Amino acid sequence: MTTRRAHTFSVFVVLSLALVVAGCAGHTPQPTGHHSDQAATKARRAGHHELATRRYQNLADSAGSAAEKNHWQLQAALSSNQAEHFARAQKLITAIDPKRLSDADKALYRLARTENQSAGQSAKARLSSLPTPDAQTPDRVAARILIARAKAAFAAGNTRTGFESLVARGRRLNSDKAQYANNKRIFKHARTTDTSQINVKDHKIIRGWLRLGTIARRVYPSADARDRALGRWVHNFSDHPASGRFLSQELGFDKSQQAEARHLAQQGGSAKISAPASKQVALALPLSGRYKNAASAIRDGYKFAAERADQSLPPPLIWNTTDINASQMTRRAQQRNIGVVIGPLRKAATTALAQTPDSTRVIALNRSKQPPKRAGFYQFGVQPTDEARTAARQALAKGWHRALVLVPDSDRGQRITRAFQSQFQDDGGKIVASARYAPNGTDHGNVIKRLLGGYKTQQHRNPRNIDFIFVAAAPRQGRLIRSQLRYNHATGLPMVATGLIYSGTPKPKKDVDLNGVYFVDMPWRIDNSQQLTQNRDAARQQYPNATDYSRLFALGMDSYRLAATMARDGLSASTRIGGVTGQLTIDDSGVIHRHLAWACFVNGRPKLLSMPKTGDTTCCQ
Repeated sequence: MTTRRAHTFSVFVVLSLALVVAGCAGHTPQPTGHHSDQAATKARRAGHHELATRRYQNLADSAGSAAEKNHWQLQAALSSNQAEHFARAQKLITAIDPKRLSDADKALYRLARTENQSAGQSAKARLSSLPTPDAQTPDRVAARILIARAKAAFAAGNTRTGFESLVARGRRLNSDKAQYANNKRIFKHARTTDTSQINVKDHKIIRGWLRLGTIARRVYPSADARDRALGRWVHNFSDHPASGRFLSQELGFDKSQQAEARHLAQQGGSAKISAPASKQVALALPLSGRYKNAASAIRDGYKFAAERADQSLPPPLIWNTTDINASQMTRRAQQRNIGVVIGPLRKAATTALAQTPDSTRVIALNRSKQPPKRAGFYQFGVQPTDEARTAARQALAKGWHRALVLVPDSDRGQRITRAFQSQFQDDGGKIVASARYAPNGTDHGNVIKRLLGGYKTQQHRNPRNIDFIFVAAAPRQGRLIRSQLRYNHATGLPMVATGLIYSGTPKPKKDVDLNGVYFVDMPWRIDNSQQLTQNRDAARQQYPNATDYSRLFALGMDSYRLAATMARDGLSASTRIGGVTGQLTIDDSGVIHRHLAWACFVNGRPKLLSMPKTGDTTCCQ
């Protein structure tokens, strides 16, 4: 270890001194030969390093002087390092006479040797062997060092240093084409970076790249919603390197669209919507017919939260919307000076209301099939897609990047799969295989056996390098699937599930079969802190449906929180609310997302591992 440190230190000192000398030497004269260097340079800039190596070697072979030959061999060695053909690069480096190099080329020679010698080292070691260029380092030398630092930093998991190196490199590039290529490289990393794992509050340029990457990978319900998001980005990062041409060419968002999007950002979506003039809330729910039990649970949850609020709203007006259409609901809201409507609950009614122009604020309890045509229209609910996204993030946080997916053969199963796949793959994961099971079946053995593809824990067989299996299942099906995974020799394969796998009431004798299973759920159902436990017990005593419809009861509670926040401050994309259904955030199209708690089964009981964005995850390891 002492020898390696001494070597790294000596390389650092030699390279640093070379950079200083190179800075004092000025520009290196470019040798000329029978073969034009333009084709080689073009190949290098395009990332075709194998081709660039061959062309630089051709230039060296036809060089008219020893100095010229050394220069082109050095360029061939640098390109060979980039192509990761280190043995060939070593031969090229050995053949170079450093005494015949210019001062600037000597710095590049030191860099080529450092890159080559550190090829077998860890990414962290390679990063430490490359000093950060200073103001005296020539631009072309600095640019090469910074790209090497960026690659090592990203490989080592030092994401911030990787972005810092690429941003600094952009300032050292002297052509628009090279700067554009560098921006594309930054953008590629920004699209796959988990923003929760990097703190760049003090670096606006990196923050802008990360935000643009998030916008690019997110699926929006409409082009207008995406334009509003990009418009806000342009407004917040107007002097960013990606503004203007880059937005136009990479995201198809030209200058006229950018100007229009700024306007749209101030008109609708989740742009800041001010507090309504009236604080009166109307609960618009189908309190009779097929949905009456669900609607009653939401109503009672709202009332329960209002009773315990520090600063309560006026008592809500309660409308039975079973036989009321969107136009009638809108007129009623206008006539009675309603500030906030909570509802509808049914998807068809939500879609109809979203298409009815009006200024009344709405917190719909379902998702519209079409983009809303009104400002101040927010969409909230307990969709399993939020659980699938949180499960994907939690799995990746544990270092699991290769997943199997098993969901019921139903529309809901398809939606869960799409949500999990979108989040998991956007953040760098890979779905190895997926399958569907019969929701009412009892024997899923054949489906599971095919899905596992030869995985066997005891024989240490994992031909596809699977890290875990993601499952969407109710408690009974979850227990069957867990048992049949064991029967198919997958005892050691971690299982991650949605909150559907927990009934909401501890059943240790039955759920012992789920021991070790990770799942996500709302804090209301699994947080056993003193305050939440007391509130949960009080709710169950006062409202019977707080037990039978616990998710919808919690939805009603958080609907009150959202209405109170809207009445006080308005809502925007920056709003964050710690709710009982999860940590609530609002996206660019006005959809309210829940970020769930993380738990696992221990002795047949759910054990909380972490609340949204915090906590310890050592329980089931």
